Amino acid sequence: MINSENSYLKDFDLYLEVEKNFSKHTIRAYNSDILSFLIWLNDFDIKEVDYKKLKEYIIFLQKFHYSATTSSRKIASLRTFFKFLYREKIVDNNPAKGIHSPKKTKSLPTFLTEEETEKILNSVKTNTPAGYRNKVILELLYASGMRV
Repeated sequence: MINSENSYLKDFDLYLEVEKNFSKHTIRAYNSDILSFLIWLNDFDIKEVDYKKLKEYIIFLQKFHYSATTSSRKIASLRTFFKFLYREKIVDNNPAKGIHSPKKTKSLPTFLTEEETEKILNSVKTNTPAGYRNKVILELLYASGMRV
């Protein structure tokens, strides 16, 4: 990795910490994502990266079968990095502007069976006011289908 790219990465980390107020974990993850991208670029100049080159990298990432969440974070890292580089006038245009994250699959919530629910309701001790209250709350949640 060229020294200027190393400098961009340090400046980017500072930008994420100070201006974006990202958590240390997010900064570490973004840093890792961008470092991987820079290593993949090898000797290719960061200023020459275009939309086609970014799509090439995303296709390369798909070979690793990352989850949709991880892929989305990696793409968000790239978008944020190139937005930063464009803002700092390091690149002439933002090639990541048209890059979109993959859709995350939505899963159905897990639920208790009728027998499991009965066990829970019958296990609540109602000999105290708090116990009685707890049982009423649980029965209300169950009977109305409300979520906690």
